[in-house]
Amino acid sequence: MIKLIASDIDGTLLTNHGQIVPERTADLIRRLIDKGIYFTAASGRQYSNLRRMFDPISENICYAAENGCLCAHKNEIISKMYLPQDICMDIIDAIHDFPDCYGMVSGVNTSYIDTDNPEIYDLIKNTNKYNVTKVKDLKTDVPEPILKIAVCDPKHGTTRIGPHFGKLFQGEVHAVTAGLIWVDFVGDNANKGLGLKAILDYLHIDPSECIAFGDQLNDIEMLKVAGTSYAMSTGMPEVRALADHITDCVDDVLEEILRNL
Repeated sequence: MIKLIASDIDGTLLTNHGQIVPERTADLIRRLIDKGIYFTAASGRQYSNLRRMFDPISENICYAAENGCLCAHKNEIISKMYLPQDICMDIIDAIHDFPDCYGMVSGVNTSYIDTDNPEIYDLIKNTNKYNVTKVKDLKTDVPEPILKIAVCDPKHGTTRIGPHFGKLFQGEVHAVTAGLIWVDFVGDNANKGLGLKAILDYLHIDPSECIAFGDQLNDIEMLKVAGTSYAMSTGMPEVRALADHITDCVDDVLEEILRNL
């Protein structure tokens, strides 16, 4: 019996880099909730951004935001997993030392940047629709513990920064692709799989009663936790290889689930 459905957002639930969940998708989620099935938005995006995306059903779903570093049931935060402070300082230094890339640090309600590049601010604030705060120095001026650090390479994408930062911090943190131009750093105690597990435990749901959808490397742990996993046909080869099923469209699978209830 299905009790919870979890889905990645960019490249999975949304395939057009949109900032609002389409009405068809929102209606399917409403119908699942009405049938007693929980829905979890699992994303590298920040919590406040996800809540805006899912309005007006944002109060009725669960969240594994910031790649599982912050998890919430409806509007109640149930877990937060922070990066160690010393590792944060090393990552920020490495980002500053590497050309043509920009760092973003995640707090609970806002993200922080220290670049003066107006295009990066515009990308995060107006294109990605994030809460963003400009500070002078990410190492000294972030006033809260750090959930996640992301590095952006708008010119070259993840093909350059992924291998570089992954090798640089191998064994210390997880560095995973989270879209075409972003690589996310999360601690060993945080990923979407652990975030999903925290939500399942909170709701007393067995993983076998969960379905999960994903497309990127940061979805792998979540797909492994779920009893049934779907990879997008456009997803990374490693993700497609481990999934139980391949799909072109999450909505089509949700409709099939509803028909079979």
